[in-house]
Amino acid sequence: MEINTQLVHSLLWFVGGAITYKFLHNLVNFGQMSIVFEELNRRIITLAYSMDTDIEFLCKKKYEYLKESGMAKKEVDFVRSIDDRTLQTWRQNVIRQFFAAYPRQMHGLLPFSDWASAQRYVLESFDEENRQ
Repeated sequence: MEINTQLVHSLLWFVGGAITYKFLHNLVNFGQMSIVFEELNRRIITLAYSMDTDIEFLCKKKYEYLKESGMAKKEVDFVRSIDDRTLQTWRQNVIRQFFAAYPRQMHGLLPFSDWASAQRYVLESFDEENRQ
C-alpha cells in the first residue's frame, strides 16, 4: 500500500511541476512577446510619424510652387483642403490598422489611441533615446 501512496505522491508532484512549468513558460513568453511588440510598435509608429512630417513638408513646398506658378488662391486652398483630408484619413487608417492587427485583449499594450497620442508617444521616445 505504501508503494501506491508513494507512486501517487510522485505522480502529483510530477503533474504539479509540469503545470507550473507550463504556466511559467507561458508567462515568460508573454513577457518577451510584449517587449518585442512594444519595440515593433515604436518603430512602426516612428516610421509613420517620419512619413507624416515629410508629407507635410512636401505639401508646403507644393503650395508654394502652385502660388508661384500663378494658380489662384482659391484653387490652392481647394488643393490644400483635399490634401488635408487625405492626410487626416491616412493618419486615422494608420492608427486603425494597429488596433485591427492586435487582438482586442492586447489593445491595452498600445500606448496610443489616436494620431495625437501617437505623435506624443514618438516624441517621448525621441526624448528618451536622446537622454540615453
